[in-house]
Amino acid sequence: MDLSKHKIIFVHGLASKPPADDLLARWRLCLIENIRCYDAKLADEMEENKDDLFHMAYWANVIPNHIEDARGTWKAPVEALMKIRKEKGDNFHVSNKVAKFNNFWKSMGLDAVSIVTNVLTVKDDVAKKLLLEVKLYTEDCYIADKIRQIVEDPLRKAIREKRKIALICHSMGTFVSYDVLWRFSHHRSCDDMWKKRVKLFLTMGSPLGDNMIQAIMLGKRYGYDQEKGLLKNVDYWVNLSALGDIVSHDQTLEDDFKKTKQLKLLKGFRDYRGLYNPYKNAEGKANPHSSAGYLLQPKLAKTMFRFFGKEKW
Repeated sequence: MDLSKHKIIFVHGLASKPPADDLLARWRLCLIENIRCYDAKLADEMEENKDDLFHMAYWANVIPNHIEDARGTWKAPVEALMKIRKEKGDNFHVSNKVAKFNNFWKSMGLDAVSIVTNVLTVKDDVAKKLLLEVKLYTEDCYIADKIRQIVEDPLRKAIREKRKIALICHSMGTFVSYDVLWRFSHHRSCDDMWKKRVKLFLTMGSPLGDNMIQAIMLGKRYGYDQEKGLLKNVDYWVNLSALGDIVSHDQTLEDDFKKTKQLKLLKGFRDYRGLYNPYKNAEGKANPHSSAGYLLQPKLAKTMFRFFGKEKW
């Protein structure tokens, strides 16, 4: 297929991160190998066209005193994760043990997500990073503008080239991208973008369901009501949340942004919740918030087939 008509823009989440090209290689590898589980020919085409097809909106170095991780430290954990993905096939997205565990706590009137997050060692570390970077984003206009600009530039370029765009975002990158999309569809400084649309907005491990995050969105801060704070330039919004991911503790976004669908501002909205993300870092520490675990989800692969026109939405 002609991939020159498509553009996949990645927006990462919490720092710290490896260098930009290394992080791009990690995300690209996970996505392509996920596709390969179903369609080797398309995966090969994506690999052949990777320099033009993919872009990483790398904003980690905007954060003061950010120190990049060593190159390649992600390779062994990702290889181990890909092995699990290939062995489990479509069952990768849910573990029988997890499903039974979830149903048990539901029968007790409790939320399995809150139970799991209380015992995960990754919880405090991820939460602290999120709060630090949210604080910088909301209180330092210079930093916030710089972060948004890094997302805006490749998005604007792809729109002007009339590409079919997939904006794939993780963690804090999801609400930064939401703000960029909102500016493109509402703000006077972006009036040349008002009627331009993005085919797919794919959010992974997103905190957008959190009231605190919703309160700091640009639409809210400009004083707009809920309706005017909604996106109106996205065709399809797909959200993925993993069991035990503290950042996406509110695992459904469709209810928070239901007016977007009610007003027919987009064509489709899907929440995939309770997903199985068995990623472990080099020290063996579990992290269900990991972008790699999300990029290897079968639901994400099927979503990308719809984006490429190989399946119906």
